[in-house]
Amino acid sequence: MNNVSIPSDGMVIIVEPECDTSPKYPLKGTISIYDVVQNPVIQKKAMVFHDQTNRLYFVWDGRNYNGRKVGTGTYLAVINVSGPDRKFSGKINIGVKR
Repeated sequence: MNNVSIPSDGMVIIVEPECDTSPKYPLKGTISIYDVVQNPVIQKKAMVFHDQTNRLYFVWDGRNYNGRKVGTGTYLAVINVSGPDRKFSGKINIGVKR
């Protein structure tokens, strides 16, 4: 992740699985972000697997699918991850302050 460009008003979302993983069988994941009334901000964007740390990450610049900056508020990130023998999903709240 050292070469990842992080926007000054953005964030990095990292998924660190609790199970053992292997670079041989990289995890795959997608992320969708919704506003407080469940309107989609971004949908099913691919996460990147970092093979040195066995983590998935996603850099979000704080913009919606039209390229507009989102407003201040709480957003819901829905993360779906699949590995060689299992699938799991999770939800996290993200706070944005402008």
